Amino acid sequence: TLDTVNGYFRIYDNSQLSDLDSAFAGLTHINGDFNIFDNSQLTSIGPLGSLEDITDNLSIYNNPSLTSIDGLNALLSVNGNLNISTNGSLLTINGLNLLDSVNGYLSISKNESLTHFNGVQNLIFVGDSLIIEGNLVLNNIDGLNSGTLNELVNALTIRTNPALDS
Repeated sequence: TLDTVNGYFRIYDNSQLSDLDSAFAGLTHINGDFNIFDNSQLTSIGPLGSLEDITDNLSIYNNPSLTSIDGLNALLSVNGNLNISTNGSLLTINGLNLLDSVNGYLSISKNESLTHFNGVQNLIFVGDSLIIEGNLVLNNIDGLNSGTLNELVNALTIRTNPALDS
C-alpha cells in the first residue's frame, strides 16, 4: 500500500474521474506539493482519509463537481500554502476539522456553493495570510470563532462574500 509520496503528487485534467481510487487509502505523507485540479467530474476525495501531513503546498481548484473535501479528515498540517478555490459545487470544508497548522497562506476563494466556513475549529497557526473571498453564498464564518486560532502572521482578508452576515 502506498503510504508516502516523495515529490509532487498531482491529480489533474481527468475529464471522467469521479472519485479517487482506494489505492490512496493508506497514504499518510506527501513530501512535496499536492495538487488536485481541472477534474470536471470529480465529486469526492474520500480515499485520502489517512493523509496526515503535506510538506509543501496543497491546492484543490477548478473541480466543478467536487462537493466535499471530507477525505482530508486526518490532515494535521500543511507546511506550505493551502488553496481551495473555484470548486463550484463545494458545499463544506468540514474535511479540515483536524488541521492545526498551515505554515503559508490559507485561501478559500471563489467556491460558489460554499455556505459555511466550518471545519477549521482546530486551526491554531497560519504562517501568512488567511483569505476568504469571492464565495457567493457564504453566509457565516463561525469556524473562526472556535478560539483555537492564536497566531496569524500576516493578514486576515475577508472580502466579496455578498451573503456573509456573521
